[in-house]
Amino acid sequence: QLRALLLEYQRQQILQEIAARFAALARRQGDNLKEVIGLATLTKGRDARRSETAHTVALQLQETEQSTIGDEAKMILTKLTKVVASMDGAAAERPRTALTKAEDSRLAATLASATGDLKSANLLSAAGNEKRARDVFQDLAKLLQPARDNLEVMKQALRDLEKAIEQQKEVKEETKQATTPKAEKSEVAEAEKKQAEVVDKTDGIREDVEKAAPKAAEELKAAVEKQQEARAQLQDQNNRRTQP
Repeated sequence: QLRALLLEYQRQQILQEIAARFAALARRQGDNLKEVIGLATLTKGRDARRSETAHTVALQLQETEQSTIGDEAKMILTKLTKVVASMDGAAAERPRTALTKAEDSRLAATLASATGDLKSANLLSAAGNEKRARDVFQDLAKLLQPARDNLEVMKQALRDLEKAIEQQKEVKEETKQATTPKAEKSEVAEAEKKQAEVVDKTDGIREDVEKAAPKAAEELKAAVEKQQEARAQLQDQNNRRTQP
């Protein structure tokens, strides 16, 4: 169960990283958009490839940057697709929405068109495509930014679960001692009491992460059931020892 919770936390961190990268692409796309609008103003409809040398160089730089933005976006979208494929439940809703947004807005095609426009010096068309791409990047960054509350919940849950695991290990050792023929009745009762505490803690963690990490919550539920079985066995043994 610790592994499942850790994996979910890592996925949320990856999504946060992807969101940051889309935000960075939005800024770069915005800068390139400003450059192409500026170049269109300077050339006044003339072909920038056959204009002043400074205009030709500016066009080449914008084309190179636009191509790089497109390549980076493709890699990030591939990474997002893999992360979404490994998620389910409520935690997957916003990442899936982001992926659908990228597909429905034809982001990849828009970026490719912007690069093609710059290559052919079609500045006004390039500006339109770059603006659309920038807007989509901004939307994706917002959709993928995990809620701070969810991250904090999982951080705390990881800390609590590590403590619960250590406590379970201690209970396991005490149970071994308590279930030997020579063990005192009080030892069985104490082991059962401590097992009950671990059950309560684990179930509390399960409730905390149910929305943020549904897979981990399922595994925690299974762990609670096993802990309850162990507790029931201790109770049964304690009852037998109290019988005359």
